[in-house]
Amino acid sequence: MKILICSNVNYSKDHTGSGNWITSYINNLASEDSIEIVVVSLGSVFSIQRIKDTKITQVLLTRSYHRPYNRPKKKLFQQFSKTLGKFNPDVIHIWGTEGPWCHLIELGKVDKRIVVLSMQGVVNSLRLAWFAGLSFTEVIRSSFGFMDFVFFRKSYAVLYYRFSKYSKFESKFIGSLRYVIYQSNWVKGWLKSFSKNSPSLTMVRTNINMRENFKSGVWKYKDLRNRPLVVSTTSSIRAYKGLHITLKALSILVHDFSLDIKLQIIGVENPIGKKMILRSGYENLIIFLLKKFNIASNVNFLGTLDSAHIKSTLLDSDVFVQSSFVESYSVTLAEAMYLGVPSVVAYSAALPELGGEKSSVYYSPGDHVSLANKIFELTNSPDLMKSMSKESRKEIIRKTEDSKIVNEHINLYTKILKNEF
Repeated sequence: MKILICSNVNYSKDHTGSGNWITSYINNLASEDSIEIVVVSLGSVFSIQRIKDTKITQVLLTRSYHRPYNRPKKKLFQQFSKTLGKFNPDVIHIWGTEGPWCHLIELGKVDKRIVVLSMQGVVNSLRLAWFAGLSFTEVIRSSFGFMDFVFFRKSYAVLYYRFSKYSKFESKFIGSLRYVIYQSNWVKGWLKSFSKNSPSLTMVRTNINMRENFKSGVWKYKDLRNRPLVVSTTSSIRAYKGLHITLKALSILVHDFSLDIKLQIIGVENPIGKKMILRSGYENLIIFLLKKFNIASNVNFLGTLDSAHIKSTLLDSDVFVQSSFVESYSVTLAEAMYLGVPSVVAYSAALPELGGEKSSVYYSPGDHVSLANKIFELTNSPDLMKSMSKESRKEIIRKTEDSKIVNEHINLYTKILKNEF
C-alpha cells in the first residue's frame, strides 16, 4: 500500500525541530511491512527534489503559493501533478487545511475517494477567537504597529478579514470530502457543521503520536521554598494564543501574591530586543504590558526551541500553563502531561478533552484573575501537584499508544482501498 502524505513540515528520520511530532507517526507507520510512504512538503528548491530513505521517500516541491489563502502558483501545481503521476498513490493523506494541499487537490480534480484529511487547526474557529478577550484599546494597539502599516496586507486586523474569507473555502472543501480524521469531539462538532449537506463524510477519531524523546524522563516535585517558582508556557504572536492573559495573571502573582516567579515563554522571541520598525502591533502590546505591570524581569522569552530544549524546559518547570482561546489539539500540553508536569489550562475548545478533571486544573478562558488564583492554589498544594503529575501521565500514555494509533490509520487506509465505508 502506497501512502502519499502531504505535510507542512519536511520529513527527516531524526528531525527535532518544530512540527516533528509527525516524524514519530511516519516512522511508526513505516515499520509496517505492507506500507510504502511518500512525504510531500515544500522547500526552498527550484525543482522537484527526492530523497529516498529505505521505505520513505521525501519529495520537496517549490514553495510557491499566494498568502494568506495558500492558493498554489502554476509551478507548484505542475510539480504536484507530476508527483501524483509518478508515484500513483493508493491513498493521499493531507495533514491540516492550513497549507496549499487542499487547493492542490481541488485544482487537480483528484479523486476524493482516495483522499483523507487529518484536522489540525480549524480556521473557522480562529476567526471567532481572533481578538481573544482584548479590550477595545488593546485591539487598537494590536492592530497598528509599525510593521502593520508597512505591510498593511499582513496587519492583524486585515489578517482577520483574510482568515474569515479563507474559512469559507475550508468549510466548502471539508464538506466535499469522504474521509476526515479528528482528535476531539470539539473538532467533530465543526466537521458536522461543514458536512451537513454531505451525508457521505466519514469521520474517524484517532490521537497523535508522542515524539520519541518525550517518552523518557519524568517530572519530579521540587520544594518551592527559597527559590523562584518556575512557570512555562507556549505561545505565538497571535492574540488567540492568550499570551496577554498569562502576563496579566503573572502581574497578580508578582504584585498581589508577592511570589518570586519566573515565566518561561516557548515559541516567542523577546519583542523588546526588536527594532520598532520590525515589531507588530501585538508585540507592542506585549511590551506595553511588561512595562505597565513592571514584570519584564520576571519573563524569559525563549524563542523557537527544538524538542530536546522544550523537554528540558518543561522538566525544569513547576507548572505548565496553556492559555489559548482555541486549540483543536495541543502537542505541547500533551508532552507536558506525558512528562507529568502539573498544568493549568484554559477550559476552551478541545483542551479539556486532552486531559481530564484529575490531570489538569482548568480556568475560564480570558479570565486572568482566575488563572492567577489557580496557579497560586496549585503551587501551594504539593500533594495535589504530585497526584496530578501521576494522573496526567496515566491519561496521556493511554491515549498516545503508538501501535494503537498506527493500527487505526492502517485500518482506515485499508477500508478506503476496499471502499468499505
